[in-house]
Amino acid sequence: DYYQDGGYFTSQHPQGTARFLDNLQESAFWSSFLYRHAAHRTFWLIGGVVVVMIMTVFAVIPFLAGGDVSILPKLFSVLIIFWLADELTTAIAWREAAYSSREVNRHLERMREQSAVSPEDLLAVFSDYAVATAAAPPIPTHLYSTYREPLNKLWEQQRAKYHPESS
Repeated sequence: DYYQDGGYFTSQHPQGTARFLDNLQESAFWSSFLYRHAAHRTFWLIGGVVVVMIMTVFAVIPFLAGGDVSILPKLFSVLIIFWLADELTTAIAWREAAYSSREVNRHLERMREQSAVSPEDLLAVFSDYAVATAAAPPIPTHLYSTYREPLNKLWEQQRAKYHPESS
């Protein structure tokens, strides 16, 4: 199984609290980055579409047919607005998930400074993370593919702070 044989998460700990902490932090690290990039990309896309719509409505449509605009461009504009509203909702959800994932990552960093991490505290943080990621749409696969190698390198740098012996 891919998740069990070390191909997905990088933790070398045996099953237990330490491995759970490693895997949760790795997941929160990746999610924070990918959600943030998905949100930024979508906000830029929305901005571009809005600019094109404004230019179309004020610069192109009035010159068509002497200012007599048919129903088709109006219908198209309404459909674009519904699409934009959906995309805006998605971008906001991704931004919120990025923020929550970053907070989970920071909380886990603070937990690592403790001499012992209780499973109960770890499960409480996991619950926060689960709620944040469940409320957001899935991260687009192409973003994962695009940032996979740079994120692996960034994660290895962060992981080396916690496990210098394995780096």
